Amino acid sequence: MIIGPVNIPFNELFSASRTPDWQTILWEIRFPKIITAFLAGVALGLTGLVMQTYFNNPLADPYILGVQSGASLGVAIGIMALDSVFIFFPNFVGQLSTIFFASAGSLLTLFVLMILSRMLVNQLILLVIGLVFGQVITGIISILVVLSESNKIKNFLLWTMGSFQRVSSEQIVIFALIISIGAIFLFYLAFKLNLLLLGDKYARSSGLNVLKTRKILLVITAILSGTVTSFCGPIAFVGIISPHLARSFLKTSNHFVLIPGVALLGAIMTLASEFVSGFMGDMTLPINGIMGLVGGPIIFIILLNYKKVYRS
Repeated sequence: MIIGPVNIPFNELFSASRTPDWQTILWEIRFPKIITAFLAGVALGLTGLVMQTYFNNPLADPYILGVQSGASLGVAIGIMALDSVFIFFPNFVGQLSTIFFASAGSLLTLFVLMILSRMLVNQLILLVIGLVFGQVITGIISILVVLSESNKIKNFLLWTMGSFQRVSSEQIVIFALIISIGAIFLFYLAFKLNLLLLGDKYARSSGLNVLKTRKILLVITAILSGTVTSFCGPIAFVGIISPHLARSFLKTSNHFVLIPGVALLGAIMTLASEFVSGFMGDMTLPINGIMGLVGGPIIFIILLNYKKVYRS
């Protein structure tokens, strides 16, 4: 909270005599940003853990469902195609349009996936559909980019870079409430996640309604990842990396232990990336740029040590 475009002395952090400008910077700008980064890391880490258990795939993460892709399409349509619809509502356009369009895209994707999940027997097919869906959306976005004005393209590209600065002190309550409820629900489902990890046949023999449980996990994952994407943009790598690190550090696959561990590691990753992004002073580095530079090599190492890390 003390490092940024305006450096604030540490001894003034809790001082009652600090200047009003510093107080505004600390509690209206930086504090919401830190809380947002923490909560986003928790949500993305947990959804990555659930997806890796859901698909029994070490590379599964929130992107695998296409929810972030759907949110990106919603934002692309809102910024590059429909902003003129809200010309008489400048405050709405400036503050809430991105959240509105991203949420709409996420919910539409969730609706499609829920329909497909009823039709598919093999859940791996749903994973492939998510990947194909993401590629189709990328194509649509590319067309919108070509047909749009330069200033609209810039706004959209800035959103795709990821940022924890977009959540205001008023919106942080809603953001925190959604993620907290989702995290509590996932911890409540930890025992069922442990059963799914042992295979569907074993889970059914233990009395678990596998189909119902998978649908619930799908909904929670879509809501959590969609919420983070709506407020912060598509944040990469956290959902893949934090579950692997938690398994490696904790030496267990028990979700009662992994869920709090993954939540903490995900939060540490996003807080660290936020710290690095503001370390340049006047220049703020993009979150996804930092995640890409750090996350790419980590995933490469994970793949090289797949059996050791994922099956520990």
